[in-house]
Amino acid sequence: MTERCTAFEPGRWAVIAHPEICEHSRRQLEVLKEMEVELKGGILCHLDEYKDSKACIEPSAFPVLCDTFNSNCYTGLRHTCEDLQYLVEMSASSKK
Repeated sequence: MTERCTAFEPGRWAVIAHPEICEHSRRQLEVLKEMEVELKGGILCHLDEYKDSKACIEPSAFPVLCDTFNSNCYTGLRHTCEDLQYLVEMSASSKK
């Protein structure tokens, strides 16, 4: 059964992942696909066009989910809709 994330607004979020070197990145991409969450965008750091980008060099860990409206980014694997909703709450409480 697919868990639907109705409170999470995927159109404002992007993922930064490095699936070739990080199993958590691979799993995050799988979880998002399983939950049918289509984010605004994503950066896959193993691709030549992104591997030297600031987005791929600066994170202390992968995966990273970023609120593109507030420019807030959070590292760590999110498994559930509740995890994603918590990101929304954290981002809202730390608007820049």
